[in-house]
Amino acid sequence: MQVYCEHDNRHPDIHCNLCGQGFVVYWEGQSRPERSDALLEVEKALRDHHRIQPGAKAHPAHGFLVRERMHSTAGHGPSILGNAPSWAL
Repeated sequence: MQVYCEHDNRHPDIHCNLCGQGFVVYWEGQSRPERSDALLEVEKALRDHHRIQPGAKAHPAHGFLVRERMHSTAGHGPSILGNAPSWAL
């Protein structure tokens, strides 16, 4: 599954644990358990941004992609190739 996150403090789906910045999360249509796993990957990506720079500036100003680690790559089409879904462009 490929997940796209975009900065949004008005209606966020998730907040960074370190700086509190909000993000809206877009994902390819997947099941609730897969989305739950993907949120863990998003949280990890948000923490990883702070390794480079502290504060809200640590996060990309214009959205970013997070790829969940999958056990199988079968049936994931463009997400494996790193192509963003049309709604993320």
